[in-house]
Amino acid sequence: MPNLRMAAKEYCKPEDIFIIVDGDDELLGRQVFRLFNAIFQEKKIWFMYTNYVPQGGLVGYSCPFHEDVIKNNSYRKSNFLTSHLRAFYTQLFRNIKEEDLKDD
Repeated sequence: MPNLRMAAKEYCKPEDIFIIVDGDDELLGRQVFRLFNAIFQEKKIWFMYTNYVPQGGLVGYSCPFHEDVIKNNSYRKSNFLTSHLRAFYTQLFRNIKEEDLKDD
């Protein structure tokens, strides 16, 4: 995580879209970044996560958060629903306190 925080601070503008891709993953298609940019602009979102397709061709487990989780801001108490590719505005990432990224 320290390398991501350093990259967000040193190499990105607050309004840049910050995308995290796991090192053993690959993106499907050559237009992925254009697609992400279009979705961020059109939907006016700040954060987005995707699903994945393993080599067998089935779709992964990612799904939307339940309405109650969003309403109560209880993401840390909910089941793990996201995976792999995550994207958000750099400023959103910069706003997270370092201690909030650590387990006891």
